[in-house]
Amino acid sequence: MGPSPHDPTDEGFAGKERVEEFWDLMIGPSTMVITSHKQIAAGPVDCACIATATNHVGKDLSIDIEMIVTYRVNGEGLITSLNAYWDLNAVAEQLGG
Repeated sequence: MGPSPHDPTDEGFAGKERVEEFWDLMIGPSTMVITSHKQIAAGPVDCACIATATNHVGKDLSIDIEMIVTYRVNGEGLITSLNAYWDLNAVAEQLGG
């Protein structure tokens, strides 16, 4: 993963340990629900999705994150690569900043 405001090193979350750190920090403790609106297959192993992630970040606040997600699977159907793209400024606006 590229640079993130959640990464104090500003190096991005690359490698298994850093991806696990990102998960533990941002995804695992959240109440996020991801809804896929459309999936577009690009061959037997690649796919893109248009999706919305809704995350309840406080008692009275939830945010919707519109995103494009791309992924690749191996012969067993396990994800080997995953990328998500969203507008960080749109998220910040929903959070009041």
